[in-house]
Amino acid sequence: MLTRPSFAVRESTNKIQIFKKFERKYVITPNYPTEGIFGGALLAIRTATFVCFYDWETGTMIRRIDDVPTSVITVLRFRAQ
Repeated sequence: MLTRPSFAVRESTNKIQIFKKFERKYVITPNYPTEGIFGGALLAIRTATFVCFYDWETGTMIRRIDDVPTSVITVLRFRAQ
């Protein structure tokens, strides 16, 4: 995961820009129309029929889930020391 501050902007249905420290790091141009994005440990890109999760650092797609979420919730786990 990128160090903070990092964020994504959905410029159009086929262009998502990833920024780190307010400078553009890379652009994801999926070959499907997107309807929304969600932040968290992974970047989630939602379409009308599925959601894809991308790695913040590389922009590589990690997983595709064939379901339509209305929101994505990130759960963090901490180890007791």
